[in-house]
Amino acid sequence: MLQITQAFGFEKLQYWGISYGSVLGATFATLFPDKVGRLIIDGVEDMDSYYTSNATNMMVDVNANLQAFFDGCHKAGPDVCPFYAPSPSAIAAKLDVLTSSVKEQPLLVVTPDSHGIVDFGFLRNAILDSLFAPYDPAVGFVSLG
Repeated sequence: MLQITQAFGFEKLQYWGISYGSVLGATFATLFPDKVGRLIIDGVEDMDSYYTSNATNMMVDVNANLQAFFDGCHKAGPDVCPFYAPSPSAIAAKLDVLTSSVKEQPLLVVTPDSHGIVDFGFLRNAILDSLFAPYDPAVGFVSLG
């Protein structure tokens, strides 16, 4: 970041970091305090954990968030949640079946606008993205239900 700032002829960094960007910004400010103009960090990540662990504590609430999805999907009903099943545990089982099946046989997906393959890595990332931005339909895996 320092080299980018210098390459554009700026004396100080003007920075806005979100999530992982908060780690980058805070680290830069620690290393080069005299090179920071304005610094905004939002959605701050736990820097101590980031630098001293394998970031497992960031995954602590994944199961709780998945359970909240299972409960919410069940409560919303089949008209609202395409992943609906008769109980939250049945929704969890449905997700287990889906993840197991794409591990063995990725899905070919064809739409009028595009096509592609849904494999385990893609599905896992879609699930994690959905937990990160639960109300953004563009990142959801729910329609695979």
